[in-house]
Amino acid sequence: MASLLPRWCEPLTFDAEDAADQLGRVFDVVGIERWDRPMIHLADRAALAHFLRGRGLSEEDARRAAHRLETPLTVTKRRMTGWARK
Repeated sequence: MASLLPRWCEPLTFDAEDAADQLGRVFDVVGIERWDRPMIHLADRAALAHFLRGRGLSEEDARRAAHRLETPLTVTKRRMTGWARK
């Protein structure tokens, strides 16, 4: 996906990798659950183009980019759930 979306791998303000540390700066962390799961199934190029549109590509760029990857394709999402108290 990084070859199609230049900012795909850039860290966000609250990434799962950093979330526990950020949560711990404000709260007493009770528990953390981390997971990576295949969450989005893109069955064909039309679905991939739609996904890319939602990440900022123009309709034309998304359609062209969708032809650069093989489908079906599954996108794995990394998440963290935290329990904390003040």
